[in-house]
Amino acid sequence: MKKLTAFIVFILATTILNAQTLDTDYEYYNPKESDSETTVKEKVPVKNQPRLGFIAGTSVGMFSGRNSFSSTFIAPNLSYSLSPRVKVNAAAIFSSTQFNYTGEQNTRQSFNNKSLLVSMDYKISKNVSIGAGFQMSNGMYPSQQPLGQFGQSFGGGSFAPGTSPFMGW
Repeated sequence: MKKLTAFIVFILATTILNAQTLDTDYEYYNPKESDSETTVKEKVPVKNQPRLGFIAGTSVGMFSGRNSFSSTFIAPNLSYSLSPRVKVNAAAIFSSTQFNYTGEQNTRQSFNNKSLLVSMDYKISKNVSIGAGFQMSNGMYPSQQPLGQFGQSFGGGSFAPGTSPFMGW
């Protein structure tokens, strides 16, 4: 073990010492000492290209006393800058949620959700932006299961305005 340690120390020491010596007379560039031969390139704007991204997340929580939920999601997304201030985004969101009811029935309910999100962001200043979006979902809820904390039952059907127990539209 001592031989291996000595060998590793020897290799590291020689590498560090050789890296510190300069065998040639290269000069490092110093922008304060620029001469007329050095030309400054004009800044060329980069073409707007779509950017692909991927977001994943999870959440857990409690509601109505001892009831709990857990949720996970993945969301591949695409964004495109129309101008330096305006950006358009699109994402496909796949999520799974499980509710654990610990009341009289002690039941578990779960549902999967797939949705499409389209949004636009407007950059007001360097640190402030405002955005708006539209999300369409086709998640299915379990049919005719009690939803005690909301005082109503699942109707079964699509997760859309007018049919979701979570949206009051």
